[in-house]
Amino acid sequence: MNKKLSGLLPFSVISEKRPSDMTDIEQSRNVLQFTLFGVIGCFFLYLCAGISLLQGRSELGLYLLSFAVIGTVLTLYARLTRHFLLASWLAAIMLMILSLYLVISGGAANTGPLWIYPVSAIILFIQGAHNGLKTLSVLLILVGVLFFIPLDFIAMPAYEITFKTRFFSTLIATLLVIWTMEFSRNRAFLILEDLRYEMEMVSRTDYLTGIFNRRAMIEKLNAEISRFNRTGETFSILIIDIDHFKQINDMYGHTTGDFVIRTLCQLMQDQLREHDIVSRWGGEEFLILLPNTVTEQGHYVGELLRKNIESRELSVGEDTKLHLTVSIGVSSAEYASDALVLVDQADERLYRAKRGGRNQVISTDVASEVQAPKDSVV
Repeated sequence: MNKKLSGLLPFSVISEKRPSDMTDIEQSRNVLQFTLFGVIGCFFLYLCAGISLLQGRSELGLYLLSFAVIGTVLTLYARLTRHFLLASWLAAIMLMILSLYLVISGGAANTGPLWIYPVSAIILFIQGAHNGLKTLSVLLILVGVLFFIPLDFIAMPAYEITFKTRFFSTLIATLLVIWTMEFSRNRAFLILEDLRYEMEMVSRTDYLTGIFNRRAMIEKLNAEISRFNRTGETFSILIIDIDHFKQINDMYGHTTGDFVIRTLCQLMQDQLREHDIVSRWGGEEFLILLPNTVTEQGHYVGELLRKNIESRELSVGEDTKLHLTVSIGVSSAEYASDALVLVDQADERLYRAKRGGRNQVISTDVASEVQAPKDSVV
């Protein structure tokens, strides 16, 4: 039966509208920043190109217009495709060529090199501290060669030595300041990303056992539901409750109760497949997700877990031994109309098992023997 399952909780809808992680946030920031720089930079290029053409400097005007068109294309490409890395490298190369052209041509009244200040800052911001430093190092070397090493095959404007030395030194100082700011911003971002990851793990992990908590299991159930709707591959869940757990806490204390929960969790994990997921559903209850299983297989897994737990003897003191039993309710997506029904079915069967004497597995609404499948899933 391939039925469409609805989301377990509204959380699945909320999470889809958020960036999945800090990397997505940084990607969005980069694209936005690239777009803003592109719009502002292209505006100035179009403006300067127009002024140059009106003043009769057709060569300079056409060059600037060409760079403006290329910048516009790159800005639209980054905005529409979000392929920021490629766009940033292409933009950096274009800005380097523009800078070298302004140095060689002199621009308007030999003031072209002054535009390298904002151009270099843009390169650093769009490429980041690491890649931007590489690009600017190449640019500074090339500008230094053009300024201070005579090249007979290049017709350079007659820049004064004072202008060249002052320009070069102030450019380096300015770039160091900007690089420091970008580097510190990137470090702060990495620290925030680490904190976000730690908080995410805390919010998804049960503090006592280290396994998934209810919130994380809800996400996994929603993922399985989506996969079931796409492919029809069913799955089963087990809800497991420790029998007479309150008596254990009352007789031996909560420290012993915590030890029992941790030990039981490890026993179950040792018996399951690698891709089966154990979560602490609440208190002494666990919910296990069994992908690619039908009801009969889920029942069989439940019986294996129940028998294994029943056969174990736990030492909680020098002279104290405990024998645990569990009650288990099983349900499968193949017989559920939606996710809430799936969980409710397993929960109702769990309570039937407890009312019927505990230490048993129930996987149907009518009491019946369920035969173990030929191919074990554990």
